[in-house]
Amino acid sequence: MLSINNKDISFTVRVMKRKTIAIMVLSTGIVEVRCPKGVSNKYIEELLKKKSQWILKNIEDINRGGKLEEVLFLGKYKKIHKIEGKENLISVENSIINIQYNGKINIEELFTNYSKEKLRHIVVEIINNYKDIMGINFNKVAMKNIKTRWGSCSSKGNLNFNVKLIGAPLDVIEYVVIHELCHLIHMNHSKEFWREVSKYCPGHKEKSHWLKVNGHILMNMFSNI
Repeated sequence: MLSINNKDISFTVRVMKRKTIAIMVLSTGIVEVRCPKGVSNKYIEELLKKKSQWILKNIEDINRGGKLEEVLFLGKYKKIHKIEGKENLISVENSIINIQYNGKINIEELFTNYSKEKLRHIVVEIINNYKDIMGINFNKVAMKNIKTRWGSCSSKGNLNFNVKLIGAPLDVIEYVVIHELCHLIHMNHSKEFWREVSKYCPGHKEKSHWLKVNGHILMNMFSNI
């Protein structure tokens, strides 16, 4: 707890692999400090006091309330909380996505890039879980902002996934990844292909149905930021 202008400000410290210190005001009004290992609490408190006007302004904006935009993220609706700051930072806490931006970058671009990295981590983990048991080899994996499809597999073994899949539940993302991995075995949608999909994703019809029902929401998700 830190006292600024006779107001008690709650703050948390997250030690991360980074070279600089970043300050972010979360939607809860709590200040989050991200810093490298070895930074003292005294230094952090002095830094927070220097940034006191910016911190208090953002806390007051949060307290005034107002309707927050929403977006599907990993299958659940989350509210978007945007504030201007020195650094571009994004953090996800419960039902809120905090986006701090420096005014020099398009917020949609910032969130798209964050989503690409988040989805890449998920997709690569799924691929690693299945590649050996499926006995497949692939070339490259890429996250792209595609308009019409959720994924693709080229004859060269390149796997592409739509970044907007980040809005889908994890089991739906897993289905799309398995679907494309099966194309490394059958480059078509034959009975043999669907038999392979069913082998590794028995509930694939339900997952495909979710995409058909909610796909239009995902396709427009970044325009709501």
